[in-house]
Amino acid sequence: MPTTGRDRAFLAVAAKHFVDAVAEGSDAVEPLIAALKDWDQRVRIDAVDALGQIGNVLAVDPLIALMNNSHGEDGLRATKALGQIGGERAIDALIARIEFLSGCFSNDGLDKTADSLTQCGTAAVDPLIQLLRHRIGYVRERAAISLGKIGDRRAVEPLIAALKDEEDGHVSYLAAEALGSIGDARAVPVLVALLQGQPYEVRHALKPVASLLTRNSDHFSRDQLIQLSQLQDISFTYELHATIEEVMGYGWEPTLTKHYFLDCSIVRNLAERILRTRSAKKESG
Repeated sequence: MPTTGRDRAFLAVAAKHFVDAVAEGSDAVEPLIAALKDWDQRVRIDAVDALGQIGNVLAVDPLIALMNNSHGEDGLRATKALGQIGGERAIDALIARIEFLSGCFSNDGLDKTADSLTQCGTAAVDPLIQLLRHRIGYVRERAAISLGKIGDRRAVEPLIAALKDEEDGHVSYLAAEALGSIGDARAVPVLVALLQGQPYEVRHALKPVASLLTRNSDHFSRDQLIQLSQLQDISFTYELHATIEEVMGYGWEPTLTKHYFLDCSIVRNLAERILRTRSAKKESG
């Protein structure tokens, strides 16, 4: 009978009992790293998942190697495990992976790598802020999403700057959503101003402003609330110009006209309710 955790871990991995291996914690790291080279991909995947759950930094370099050298599910799982373990070395490798994948136009791989960076939490904020200025629009989009999920206030000013992304309107939209998620007062005047702008700017700002009104109403001045309570619904048309490939492949007309309606009632109603509440408090006080 094995008497030490190391012995139990080696036996568990050899028997492919990975739940038991995880229970041994750091004692299981060595045999699990060895299992990353098993001929059976299922074994490699289970070993990767186990290393991610244990979270020992000794697994970082072997997981980086697997992430970079495998095009299969085990490589994708290694990406996730690196996010679970975290740390500077893992973050640097994930950033390098995003740079590589951005040149391959692999959106699925970029999504999973960005999700892993999000798992790294506040330690990944500064690299993600750098990615807001990446040459590829989709990378900027994923950086905005991750920063919103992490919720660190260091990202507020860079996200405000990203609202002016002229190359990719979806970056602006996602930056606005991230600002709504973070809930910092610095975002309020910028988002309120967007609601007075072009229809696409109103569309970008509606949801985050509603979120801020719901969770952080104290960030809004009385004048801003009055302005929001008077916000009008918007109806507009948008011309979509199809490419030659789309016209030939799908039978589209070269130009399509789409009609949109932006219902601003949620923001109006929230602003009116907050104004009434403040007025009632003032009268009772």
